[in-house]
Amino acid sequence: MSPPPSRATRRRAGGRALAAAFLCCQLAPLACAGGAPPARSARRSLAPGSQAGATPAQPLPAQRPETPAPGPERAQVAAPPPPPPPPLDAAEAIQALAALETSAGGIGSSAPPAGAPALLGALKADLRGIIGRALDAVADAPPAAARERAMAELERRGVRPTPEERRWGSLLDLRIEQPAAHPELRVAVLTLAVPCGEDSSLYVFERGPAGFRLALAQESDLSERTSEGNRLSYGLVPGRPKGHWALVVSSAGSSCVSLWRTLTTRVLLRGTDPLRPRAAFAGSLRFHLPAGYTLAMAASGFTLRWTGDPSFLPWYPRWGSFAAHYVVDGDSVRRAPPLAADAESFLLAWLGLPWAEAERWLCPAVPPSAGERWHRELRAALPGLAASPDIGACAGPDGKARARCEEVELMLARPGLARASAFTHVVLPEQGADRCVEDVDPRTQP
Repeated sequence: MSPPPSRATRRRAGGRALAAAFLCCQLAPLACAGGAPPARSARRSLAPGSQAGATPAQPLPAQRPETPAPGPERAQVAAPPPPPPPPLDAAEAIQALAALETSAGGIGSSAPPAGAPALLGALKADLRGIIGRALDAVADAPPAAARERAMAELERRGVRPTPEERRWGSLLDLRIEQPAAHPELRVAVLTLAVPCGEDSSLYVFERGPAGFRLALAQESDLSERTSEGNRLSYGLVPGRPKGHWALVVSSAGSSCVSLWRTLTTRVLLRGTDPLRPRAAFAGSLRFHLPAGYTLAMAASGFTLRWTGDPSFLPWYPRWGSFAAHYVVDGDSVRRAPPLAADAESFLLAWLGLPWAEAERWLCPAVPPSAGERWHRELRAALPGLAASPDIGACAGPDGKARARCEEVELMLARPGLARASAFTHVVLPEQGADRCVEDVDPRTQP
């Protein structure tokens, strides 16, 4: 006689059943509502006294067949839509997520298992409600009291933080904080587990006459899983008018195999829908995971510091310590000088910027059309990059030598047996506190 199934086996079986039922209701709502109505029979009943195959009676010559008067048309009444499936609560969603298969299709795979996005969405929706109710219950207490109340409600439902687990949807942490300069706001950071990383979401609740209401939400999708140990960072830009705050959010992408990560930073403004905030800025850069990154608020803006690649481009991992300064002015965000500390890093950072931002670092005498062409062609030609800066005097547009400028030589290796290389020289004279791009001189040799 085989032994009875263990508690863990029964829990996984129950989670799979919940996940299957949830997906069934999402994809086939009629089936969840009890099935489609039976089709009407195409055959009509014969009139009483008539038999199949009998010859119909012919009218007498003096008789005329009567034409029935047209009756009112029956209105086609559409069947009412099936009721939506009941939403899963946090405990049910976590149980269903834990039952997802991760050994074959989850860990190390870029595609999440079927059902994970919908289940994570249901889990976050219920957790948002729990956080909001906790804030209203202890509105005048410190944020720690709201966290304690939210965790108590989760405990009653059987949900506990499990930082040692790395299965889909495990609750790792919940932070609730009050920004120092905004006593009317509470910021909640929710961290869930996903294989090889974390799923971090941020919620801003604002207090009004009716209590705390969700004002802004930043929920990552599964393509933006945050790195384990480099969780989401945020800050509110100082110096903004009351009620017109701007939120800066940085998160590092996850990977199962690489120590190089993508850091994505957004500046978010309140929109008409809290779940769809307005993005005034979105940018990415690469950094080396052991060194990490920092996000610091500064006067009218913010500063990012990281160790890794000076550009936003994916093909040039260059080791170094860098900083990027941004100014938030109303609803616009711009990069502030200096762009980089040395000529080579300046050029690579310039190529990594979108053209709308890179145009600001052209020298005044350069036509924007020429600068846009340089920028586009160099970005397309740089996968085989090798650079060597040459600092010294170089000729200006009029042929006269300048007192000081910098020239960066880029060697672009061409594929093939000949291994021919193209050499491009970029002239960078100093302009105030930063450099500018003055000329790109392509030179080719066999």
